[in-house]
Amino acid sequence: MIALVTSSGGAYLLIARLNRRLHAVVEAARRHRSREIPAAIAVEGPEEIQELSRGFNQMSEGLQRLDAERRLMLAGISHDLRSPLVRLRLNVELGKPTLKSTAADAMVRDIKEIDAILTQFLEFARNESDESPQQADLNAIVSEVCDGYRLSGHDVKTVLGPVGLANLREVGIRRLITNLVDNGVRYGEKEIEVATSRNDDHLVLAVADRGPGIRNGSPDALIKPFAREDVSRSKPGSGLGLTMVDKIARAHGAPSSS
Repeated sequence: MIALVTSSGGAYLLIARLNRRLHAVVEAARRHRSREIPAAIAVEGPEEIQELSRGFNQMSEGLQRLDAERRLMLAGISHDLRSPLVRLRLNVELGKPTLKSTAADAMVRDIKEIDAILTQFLEFARNESDESPQQADLNAIVSEVCDGYRLSGHDVKTVLGPVGLANLREVGIRRLITNLVDNGVRYGEKEIEVATSRNDDHLVLAVADRGPGIRNGSPDALIKPFAREDVSRSKPGSGLGLTMVDKIARAHGAPSSS
């Protein structure tokens, strides 16, 4: 009996230790999925667990390196293209007296659209974890962003519920709201409604418009980078807006869209 109890206790301790190591790997994988940067996993335990931890750490380092290179490339391209665009717009503005008014206005409009797309590239290249969460009022952020749209002549209504303070990346949340309202302005009709509420421990932000909605394909497919329902790309935009919304939401603990 003593031998049985001793062996059972030893087996339990061994299994518990293995479970702790496996749980650390699972937790690190979950953080990767949420676009967070996990700490390196301790390489200890049986040889198989050590090999698993070592392989995961190498994979994590590789992913972080690839992500940093991608962000650097996007930021570099966007920055380098912006300077000639500014010069081009200045030349068009100065040359308006010798150009046809409609042609000059069309050129300025196209330059503004390209500049807006480059801005989205720069925002997409940002790492949300670079901004530290701080206690902030979601309703105050929503009100400030929507006030800007109303001053520009857009019909944006707010329905703000009691949400209280929460740990938010304020710059990221502003971009999230702006991208959603921009979509409503671009594709919706008439009024846009931005509502906030709290569901247990989760904040809920809903942006509703009166547009035609998603007519073809899966909504999840439109969250992928550069995906657009309008394959002809007749409307302005880069196809990154919903991708950034999804990335920012998941950086705040929202479940993955997939």
